[in-house]
Amino acid sequence: MRRIWIIVLIVFFVFMRYADAVCEECAQTDVLCVDDDPGPCQEYSSITSALSAASQGDTILVKDGTYKESIFVSKSGITFQAYPGDMPVVDGEWTRVYGFYNDVESDDVDDITIDGFEIRNMARDQNSMGVYAYYNKDRWTIKNCKIHHMRSKGVYIFRGDGHIISGNEIYMIGNAGEAMGIKIGKTTNSIIENNQIYLVRKNGIRDIGSTGTIIRNNIIYKTSVAISYNQDTTGALAINNYIYDNTRTGFFIKHVDCG
Repeated sequence: MRRIWIIVLIVFFVFMRYADAVCEECAQTDVLCVDDDPGPCQEYSSITSALSAASQGDTILVKDGTYKESIFVSKSGITFQAYPGDMPVVDGEWTRVYGFYNDVESDDVDDITIDGFEIRNMARDQNSMGVYAYYNKDRWTIKNCKIHHMRSKGVYIFRGDGHIISGNEIYMIGNAGEAMGIKIGKTTNSIIENNQIYLVRKNGIRDIGSTGTIIRNNIIYKTSVAISYNQDTTGALAINNYIYDNTRTGFFIKHVDCG
């Protein structure tokens, strides 16, 4: 009997030490921890509730789980980050239009990072997107995400400066006639790199009227057009992209002065 109690105590202390180690990041004043399962790391049960409590410069650290929500990004300087080794899921349940988004033209929401999420299953019957930033929002970074089963776009950023879309896997973007893996419009100095994009109905990547975009080291296949430039895109550079098995063409240039 005594031996059993000793084993129980050892297991208890090991668990407590593990819990302390796991939640060490949550003790930092600029980190808010999200977990959809009650436990030692749960400060918030949803990403949206953590964002409501966050301040500029904070990191919202999200544990594994399925978060059935659409996150309206209303504050600048926020990092949404998966807990190391985890890939939390933002699930639209086929009804929500966006995963992470701000679609308000007058909102200046800058310096946003979305790192390490699976974003999936957005609304079938609307122009659904995984990440959507609309109008004059600077330095949005989307990286290391898996984005799939959207009707319209995996990532769409319109206007703003210094965006980075890197290291994502984007696939099963279809049904809408203008379905695209990544679309940017009228941005400046954006970088799209190291993404894998496939099974997209129309364009893997489309750049409309942007300046200074760098598209590099992407793998794009099983789309209609891999990379498309449209409407006076200037200063664009596309290098070291691996493009194959697309039904129409690798590059498509339309309404662009190539002189």
